[in-house]
Amino acid sequence: MAAILRVADALDRSHLGLVKTVDVTYSPGCALIEVGPVREKADLELWTCETRTDLLARLLDRRVILKQ
Repeated sequence: MAAILRVADALDRSHLGLVKTVDVTYSPGCALIEVGPVREKADLELWTCETRTDLLARLLDRRVILKQ
């Protein structure tokens, strides 16, 4: 749960609700996190999320890919 919470917290880093949807596709070798439409630029949220996926990747034993 901590790994998922780290990613969720990163996706609302500015607390402005810029990220509207998140879809996760789990397949052999990777977990793809697709961030849906954003109202404004969410560069801070996306960068923070990329830096906080390491624990999730280790626990899932898969590469975690973030896609907008």
